[in-house]
Amino acid sequence: MITPIKKHWQELLALSFLFLAFIFAHRFFFLPGDFPTHDGVHFIRLYDLEKVLRQGQFPPRWLPSLGKGYGYPFFNFYPPLSYFAGLLFRFFGASFTLANKLSFALAGFLGAVGMFLLAKKFFANFWSGAIAVLFWLLLPYRALDLYVRGSLAEYWGLNLLPLVFYWAESFFTLPNRKQGLVLALGLFFLLIAHNGVALIGVVWLAVFLLFLLTVNREWSWLKLKKWLILMGPFLLAAGMAAFFIVPAIWEKGFTQIADMTSDYYAYYNHFPSLGQLFISRFWGYGGSNFGLNDEMSFQIGHFHSLAALTALFLLVGKLILKRGRVFRERKLGLALFFLISFLGFAFLSHQRSSFLWEKLPFLVFLQFPWRLLIFIGFSASVLAGFGLTRIKKGKTWLFFLSGLVLLVLGFSYFQPREMVDIDDNKYLSSPLWEYQQREFLTDYLPKTVEVIPKDYYRPPLILASGETRMILDQADKIIFTFLGEADQKVTIKRFYFPGWQAKIDGKLAEIDTSQNGFMVLALPEGQSRVELFFGQTTTRRLANRISLAAWMLFFWLAFSLRKKTKRTNPGAND
Repeated sequence: MITPIKKHWQELLALSFLFLAFIFAHRFFFLPGDFPTHDGVHFIRLYDLEKVLRQGQFPPRWLPSLGKGYGYPFFNFYPPLSYFAGLLFRFFGASFTLANKLSFALAGFLGAVGMFLLAKKFFANFWSGAIAVLFWLLLPYRALDLYVRGSLAEYWGLNLLPLVFYWAESFFTLPNRKQGLVLALGLFFLLIAHNGVALIGVVWLAVFLLFLLTVNREWSWLKLKKWLILMGPFLLAAGMAAFFIVPAIWEKGFTQIADMTSDYYAYYNHFPSLGQLFISRFWGYGGSNFGLNDEMSFQIGHFHSLAALTALFLLVGKLILKRGRVFRERKLGLALFFLISFLGFAFLSHQRSSFLWEKLPFLVFLQFPWRLLIFIGFSASVLAGFGLTRIKKGKTWLFFLSGLVLLVLGFSYFQPREMVDIDDNKYLSSPLWEYQQREFLTDYLPKTVEVIPKDYYRPPLILASGETRMILDQADKIIFTFLGEADQKVTIKRFYFPGWQAKIDGKLAEIDTSQNGFMVLALPEGQSRVELFFGQTTTRRLANRISLAAWMLFFWLAFSLRKKTKRTNPGAND
């Protein structure tokens, strides 16, 4: 009798190889210390997030240590998922430094699992899933995000994409309540993972589903009821994430966010050339500069480009043989979609597409056209899985040979410039702490800050001529008593942003601002009790209520599904 291990030893060996490839790509995230990257501010964000949650601020918006220590509503605009993942490791005792590194690794692992499930489902073949994971794990842009840019939120976003596509295709194939709820949850995570990836990813996913409708000729889906079924998870996910999405969109006008899409950050300064995309193997740890004098790599990857080229030849051949009836074979239709996506995103990342960037203004929030390498690499990985379906014999050897080639090509990429002996104590000490406080200062700086303070925050918090006794000093709430000999204006060294409210002796008071954006209050002679709290604007209040209602609906649907399943049988579909 042949045991399962003997029967499937090749598959088990391939899974072991994939796990080793995952470890190889993320090996430095399991080692002591840390390494410098472009986004070297994850420590202070996670540190402040834990602090404000302990203080009862939920959903978290205001982080007190940013903006040179004067605070601003960072998580009102920046998606929090990657840092909540870090808190999971904090719960199990990890340091802040280790928790952030493990957040990177967890995202990479989920991305590998998602790509395997997706490609295996698309092409009904274990080896297609396995080789797609290899291409996805060893994508040059992944190395860029891990070891050069250090973009934790973007890394979560790109790794959630395969799972979301997998759940979307599953829901399309079997549109029941269970599949819809799973897709809604996946879309929710994507929406609070990374703004740019979510923006392009959701649009791309919608186009994918429309493509499936067209290819499958399921015209009955165009009926209103069917459209509502298909759009249900999207609408539910948007509602669940409304607490973040709505303020991020409607309150951006209160910030200096325009600086994030102008000057250096203007998209037209960062188009890679065809040589950088398809030919160059340059690798550097510098930045994206004006023109083509870049100090970082924007390569798709030679082997990834070869996978797309192979798919092109295979599809053209099938198109000729089948006389245009290529859509009738599901695998060919899926491959065609991702080939078109590969070519389309490659075009969008090049300067020749600038007329589209001008006509589609939402693209400017990507800042860097080379970010589309995420979607190019995703498409190339799926196409690698498709290519393996056309191989009749030798899939195992081709898988391992491809893995070795990818490891050789990417060996020098998947490593930091240097490892540094850094721990939590060093991150909390100057000058490293002050660097984190000032880095990306203007990203979401309130408009009220006309002149950025030269100094970092140092006590006292209250500037006034009189006696001040501090009762409470939290990120989103300040309470103190003040005794003054005359009417005067006092300055609270915390940036003002809509939502801050003041009460003097229990009565609402008007908040003025200084040229530095600090809050200023007019206090009467004598003793006063002052309360300042970061409350809800109309926008935030509405957003929170939408999210609460959406989550109640989600849990009600999930609970009712479970009850119905128990009444019938464990394997029943709703």
